Amino acid sequence: MRVLPGIGTRVRVPWGPGKAEGEVIDAYESGIGAHVRVAVYITGTDETLKVTFPLDVVEVANAA
Repeated sequence: MRVLPGIGTRVRVPWGPGKAEGEVIDAYESGIGAHVRVAVYITGTDETLKVTFPLDVVEVANAA
């Protein structure tokens, strides 16, 4: 991804040996580059974990 995604965009991010899906809750430029804050869905629960990733590792998830 090269452009900051909008809040609410579904994305895939690196997670363990694979990828996890989540929703963008913030996206910003800083002195160290662009970052995306994502609420990652925890499988089997209704919970999310909020994690920040560099923009270059974030992928837009396919629409259902």
